[in-house]
Amino acid sequence: MTQTKNLLSLALLFIAATLFAQAPSFVANVDAKQVLQNSTINVEFQLKNAEGSNFQPPNFSPLKPLGGPSTQKSMSIVNGKMTQSYTYSYRLLAPDVGKFTIKPASIVVGGKTLKSNSVQIEVLKSSAKTKDLEEDFYVEIVTNSEDVYVGQQIYVDYVLYTTKEVRSFNPLDESEYDGFFSVNATYRAPTNRIVKDGKEYYTKVMLRKLLYPQQTGTYKIGPTNIELGVLDDNQRRRGFIFSSSLRPVNVMTKEVTLKVRDLPTSTNPAFANAVGKYTMRSSVSNQRVTTDDAITINVEVSGNGDPKLVTAPNFINPEHFDIYDPNITLDEWDRDKKNHRKVFEYLVVPKAKGTYTITPEFEYFDIDSSKYISLKSRTSRITVTQGTGNKDAALLEEKEIVQLSPIRTSTNFKSPSGTFYHSTPYWLLLGCGFLSMFVTGAIHFKRKNSGALDPVLIKKEKAQRVAMEKLEIAKKFMDEGNGPKFYEEIIRAQKEYLADKYSIPATYLKKVSIEKSLKEKSVDDNTIQKLVDLFNTCELNLYAGGKAQSMNESYEDAKVIIELLES
Repeated sequence: MTQTKNLLSLALLFIAATLFAQAPSFVANVDAKQVLQNSTINVEFQLKNAEGSNFQPPNFSPLKPLGGPSTQKSMSIVNGKMTQSYTYSYRLLAPDVGKFTIKPASIVVGGKTLKSNSVQIEVLKSSAKTKDLEEDFYVEIVTNSEDVYVGQQIYVDYVLYTTKEVRSFNPLDESEYDGFFSVNATYRAPTNRIVKDGKEYYTKVMLRKLLYPQQTGTYKIGPTNIELGVLDDNQRRRGFIFSSSLRPVNVMTKEVTLKVRDLPTSTNPAFANAVGKYTMRSSVSNQRVTTDDAITINVEVSGNGDPKLVTAPNFINPEHFDIYDPNITLDEWDRDKKNHRKVFEYLVVPKAKGTYTITPEFEYFDIDSSKYISLKSRTSRITVTQGTGNKDAALLEEKEIVQLSPIRTSTNFKSPSGTFYHSTPYWLLLGCGFLSMFVTGAIHFKRKNSGALDPVLIKKEKAQRVAMEKLEIAKKFMDEGNGPKFYEEIIRAQKEYLADKYSIPATYLKKVSIEKSLKEKSVDDNTIQKLVDLFNTCELNLYAGGKAQSMNESYEDAKVIIELLES
């Protein structure tokens, strides 16, 4: 047994000695020194005879990394010599013509930094033969409209035209769709056959995106480099087991320009930021109530606009009802049909007895007619009778009824002994408490009147306290790095604060009317502009997630706005 252990130890020592006797090497290789424009290059950085850490790739510019690093470890023993290697692979896109250098990568081995060699490559312009090849297959970016509105749904289709059999479709550098909220659509497109420029092609939509513009401006989509897997005519399937060979072919789309316009101003408070085509239906829970009862109104809307932007419409008269902020009880988005559905629940309480009417209304901007369309449900006639005035108080009074015990016919008096209540120490402690409160109040009053307490400082501290309370939930989302929730909470907190301060229900504080409302309240123009800028920033970052720095800046801006409005 001991002899076996010794032999095993010697073998391990021999392998280790063989391994480390060979000097480590770190080498860069590419699969081609010359490539055509818009094709790809595979580059590998291989470490042999050592284990490394802290691998650092070079800056590949102007080449564009498409994937990586993918890592691979291998080990082999040939003629008693053991070799192990670690390989870091990247796939690069070559968009520009010229001669370029892939600079060295670095890795740490045994506390020392090793650098690979650099590699020279040349990117050549496409030849006439290549252009003839491009006529066999190409890809176009097609949109259903190039002149659009904020919040409008746009189709962006990547359409393949081919005369060969294409088995795979892989966008290598797809657009980031800056300025848009983008969604992958599930779309099963048929294959059609058309004649274009005197040549017959098979055509198919290979990829569909749904875009929703978030802000006005001119935007470009593409050009996009797409790798096609084309069936190689020279290597057809030879049997049941052996599959056909695919050769990669790169094609470049042309760019598409989209112009995004803002919506015309709507003065209808029932406009809910919906753009496209919509339907509505509603229900009212009860039409005969007292002033103690709440009425529930449900409004369901369905359409194809940006679901994130659609808000609850305002159609209830605040002179007749106390209105609570609507709740979203259903929010469904069917990406196959490209429609969404939302249900808003309103809770309202009548202010006085009488007969009132409620007509649910929803206004949206129709793309086809470029006009606002108002949808209205049947008018409900609400009959309100006088209630108790305060149902909760009445319930409380019922609970506090005291049951009297029978009248006593005799009385026995006893002297209290040994109890703290009403004793001399009890009265002394109670008197000291009142005395300390009186002295503290007198000192504070004297300092305030004498100017020792700065009124401006007091007001500022109060404003800061209000801001911190209103933004407490937003700060929690910011600390968690939850961008969408953070920006939603900033907008909600600001609206709630404005509603509380100026006695306006939050549901009526829509972005288009905030500026006008605050000007009527004689709020400083600079403060109003800061608030409008904050809303714009939050809406822009709402779907981008928001980086920590931008979230922190928005949080500080929100605090400053509340402090300015409080001071």
